[in-house]
Amino acid sequence: MSKPKHIIINWNFLVKVLLIIFLELSLFKNVLFSQTPYLLDDPFTNSPNINWNTSGAAVGSVTYYGRLSKSVEFAGSGDRISLKNDLSGSPDKIFFSMLSRGGAGAVYSIMTLEEATSNAGPWSVVGTYSTNATITAFSANLQLTTKRVRFTMTTFNGGYSIYLDDVRVVSSGRCSNRNPDIFGVIINGGCAAGNCENDNEMVMFKTGNRSLHLDSLEIVCPSGTGGSAIEWSIGGQGTSGTLAGTFTWSSLTAAEVLSLNTAAGCTMFFVVPASKIIPANARVYAYTGSNIITTYNFSGACGTSPIYVIKSSANDCTVGGKYPNSNCGGGPTCDRSTTVINHGCGCLDTKSYNSNSSTSNDGAYVYFTPIATAVNTAGCAAYAPLPISLLDFYATKNYKTNELVWKVAQEKNILYYTIEKSKDAIDFTELATVYPNNSIHTKSYSVFDSEPYRDITYYRLSTKEVDGTSKNYKIISVNEADNKWEYIHYQTENNLVLEFKNALPKNSVISLYDISGKELISQAIKHSQTTLDTEILASGVYFVRLATPYKTEHFKIIITK
Repeated sequence: MSKPKHIIINWNFLVKVLLIIFLELSLFKNVLFSQTPYLLDDPFTNSPNINWNTSGAAVGSVTYYGRLSKSVEFAGSGDRISLKNDLSGSPDKIFFSMLSRGGAGAVYSIMTLEEATSNAGPWSVVGTYSTNATITAFSANLQLTTKRVRFTMTTFNGGYSIYLDDVRVVSSGRCSNRNPDIFGVIINGGCAAGNCENDNEMVMFKTGNRSLHLDSLEIVCPSGTGGSAIEWSIGGQGTSGTLAGTFTWSSLTAAEVLSLNTAAGCTMFFVVPASKIIPANARVYAYTGSNIITTYNFSGACGTSPIYVIKSSANDCTVGGKYPNSNCGGGPTCDRSTTVINHGCGCLDTKSYNSNSSTSNDGAYVYFTPIATAVNTAGCAAYAPLPISLLDFYATKNYKTNELVWKVAQEKNILYYTIEKSKDAIDFTELATVYPNNSIHTKSYSVFDSEPYRDITYYRLSTKEVDGTSKNYKIISVNEADNKWEYIHYQTENNLVLEFKNALPKNSVISLYDISGKELISQAIKHSQTTLDTEILASGVYFVRLATPYKTEHFKIIITK
């Protein structure tokens, strides 16, 4: 009989392993909730000369328009602020708030944003911007090598001063292809009893490809009370604390959610988990106040994915509401905007609408396709379904990509189409959204799935109509069990992006050709994520060739402008 073996435990090694696990978990937590995505986050608390060199520009003597304090005023051509020190890392995007005041007419002054790799230059123009008398958020892409930025009033029109605030520079890789998406705003909460309009307006958005912690959510909108241009800034930027002078977000109570589901006649609204984290690619309805009186009838949204409903801590029952929605008469002076920011990743979305005769009735709302369309809902009526006539819906395997195609005989009042995917034909997640032209003629649409599941992928087509109604159509399937993926590709607005799951060997090249076979772009692959700039290409079908020393892959893309 053999003797039992003694187990020797290396305690020093075990302690080191446990310490590494602890540090990794701590790092993971910090990345999710504490680590700022910003290389620069300047609300101009005191004056612009803390982080900026100034020439003419100064803190204005007016009430602040941004988060915390008075804004930087540009009152003449050549007024400028330039970043004093180099950015501490590689930037991705910059966003800022801006408005014009003090002039006359509809021709506003112009601000120019520039970037450079050093204070000595040379300086390159990032963009030129102009806005009216309501606060508006802007965003722009920066080069990875950028170290300095500067703002200059290049044109002084109509006596309008420009007020700049809340400048943030996002670190590279934090929000690429991950932005939230605003798809609707109830801009007139006048359906509320007792004229509690301010607390019963609502912003509806998708979280994007990143989860959202409620303490990292900020929603910015111009105040409608008294015609003021000052922004409402609701929310914070991380669990380290909310922004001073703003309000916080919380989930609706179970009773409040139940009343919404009862009014809709289905179960689609849910409370936010105790963790305060809303999943990626989820829909969110955000009440702009806490005194919720109106139980809106969202029966038209039954059948959509789960919707999380939240409210701000503001309790302000005023008639004016948070959104300027009275009939402004149209034109650029009547443009109004709202912005959703996920400070966990430094991602945002801004949508604008025009304050006109369609926005002034009680219960009026705006949906974005992405062009804003205001719906006049006099009497606060519920939504009604408007179906399409579907001719066909099928899928085709194209190399390592599945192409989904559907044809309709006619369409009317369709807000957007959604393609969803599933492993089991029961639980679906959103793959793509397509906005139609609402034609009375036969039309064909297509999207691509660059990440089908390893065995069978199920796809479902659904519609969202302008009155809020959703409808699911047929489910189809594609068998991908024998395909082994080595990379995925997807398209953003101006780029083709390839993501490689494994490191590529050296001497690999990606090339893009037009339909005649002419090579338009050729680029060496040096990173796991490779981007081709397609902004200069016209709409049409293009072919992509990935050549490595071991094999060559081909696929096609469709560019639409």
